[in-house]
Amino acid sequence: MDEKSSKNSEKPINWQELKELAILLYDYSEKFFAIASASEQDVEKRHMEFVNKHGKVISDLYQHLKQAAVIPPVVEEEVRPSVIPVLDQPSTRKIENEYSSKQRLPPSPSEIKSTAMPSNVPPAKEILPDQSAILPAANSSAGPPAVVPRLMTPVILFQLRNARQSQPFDEKFIVSPVEPEVHLVAVDIPANLGLRWEPGTLRVQGVPMVSGEHPIDLKYHVSKDKSAPIQRARVTLFVNPDPKLLWENKPSDRTLPHWKVDELCEARQVTSKYIVAARKRGRSHAHVGSCCDDDFFIETLVHDDDEQHIAIVADGAGSASEARLGSKLAVEAAGAELKALLTGAEDRTRNIQQAVQTQSAEQLTNVLRFLLGRAAHAAMVALNNEARKRPEPAKALKALSTTLLIGLSCKVGAQWLCAAYWIGDGAAGVLLPDGKVKLLGEPDSGEYSGQTRFLDSSAVTPDELHGRIRHCLVEDYKAFILMTDGVSDPKFETEALLAHGEAWQALWAELEDQVQLAQRDADVAKRLLAWLDFWSPGNHDDRTIALIY
Repeated sequence: MDEKSSKNSEKPINWQELKELAILLYDYSEKFFAIASASEQDVEKRHMEFVNKHGKVISDLYQHLKQAAVIPPVVEEEVRPSVIPVLDQPSTRKIENEYSSKQRLPPSPSEIKSTAMPSNVPPAKEILPDQSAILPAANSSAGPPAVVPRLMTPVILFQLRNARQSQPFDEKFIVSPVEPEVHLVAVDIPANLGLRWEPGTLRVQGVPMVSGEHPIDLKYHVSKDKSAPIQRARVTLFVNPDPKLLWENKPSDRTLPHWKVDELCEARQVTSKYIVAARKRGRSHAHVGSCCDDDFFIETLVHDDDEQHIAIVADGAGSASEARLGSKLAVEAAGAELKALLTGAEDRTRNIQQAVQTQSAEQLTNVLRFLLGRAAHAAMVALNNEARKRPEPAKALKALSTTLLIGLSCKVGAQWLCAAYWIGDGAAGVLLPDGKVKLLGEPDSGEYSGQTRFLDSSAVTPDELHGRIRHCLVEDYKAFILMTDGVSDPKFETEALLAHGEAWQALWAELEDQVQLAQRDADVAKRLLAWLDFWSPGNHDDRTIALIY
């Protein structure tokens, strides 16, 4: 006996592991014979299920037994470093006649009195590669020998990273263990999935259109030799659903009291500036078929060389039962009042011009407080009048709760005056040509997330008007933007960002690109409405925005 054989013989044989391997292979063989009469497709499917489930276990156990010198040298020369069960193709009819499905397994370790190989097992040199690695004694009580799969080619495991529905996918199969000799012969991908295999590579590309778990069947060989045995594997690709597609879009019930259209857009074009606004029902409302609670009002006034632009947005309280009516009453009343003040016999625009020309800050503040204060007061009166029609006015007034942002832009000579009244959340700001922003107020935030303040009688007192009306006088501006929190929350993640010009620049750049604002054509309002459908995780409220630019 040479030195190598001497060392191998000193290593103990782990009969328990050997038995477990035999049981596993026997079990697989028995199941195969039980279904051998099934269709070829069914047999192949069950074969792949077994390989995916047990292939690595068999491979690891084989390596362990090989190191323990259980595998005879002659087999070691023929069998590759790892194993995979491969189906023999015996005659099914013959097997059914000769063997029953209740065959006994090889003897357990307790039945073996010595750690040496049983005397009735043929010598290692007589065991051929196409026979079972474990055979019971020819004259033992174990019954007829169980036919088990040959040990042939390496176990190759394939994986694909998860995909996301409706998002581009371009990934390679992850092969384990790393095997540079793996060559894919065919990849069967479900036809409706939207993915394709690039022949000659390990890459899968496309845009998955269906979420869920999708089986992908592979055929491959582990040699450059095209005549090498073809192996099969199955990969399950997990496609995460597109969150947008999980939301339903149910039309609102037209029979509901104070029903309003689910979306609306308008535009006004004049010589110097263009004004456009849009509102869109949020996904949270569309999913259940309820109405939009937002509303807006826009108007442009031109006479001689003067221009005045009015933009108002409001967000009815989500917890208020008649919020959609409250926001509608507020914007219409405030808009009508402000328009009347600027075009009436008193012609309040002259007061603005005088204040600017004399550079009287106090006079200008008083004029704006009068104009915007009267508009806010008119909105409050409209809500009170509606509430008084109900049996419980106080309760009805709360049901009409809404925020309110009133914007006014006036051309005064070579300058522009921008002013706003602001109560509640949302945002109103003027983006300047140099990228800086003039914030015309502060959002009202409560103790808890999502809390804010709504228009009430205390919000239109002289003291409140003094703090809630702000203005700026500039040579020109890129955009005067007013928005409800359905837009400001996703675009300004914190209130602190409202004061940073960078965040406003980013918003404006997105609008210019996706809405094509520079065109100022008849469809700009429709494009702005479509933009309001942008996706932002966790932000599904109604959205309203008004732009003067």
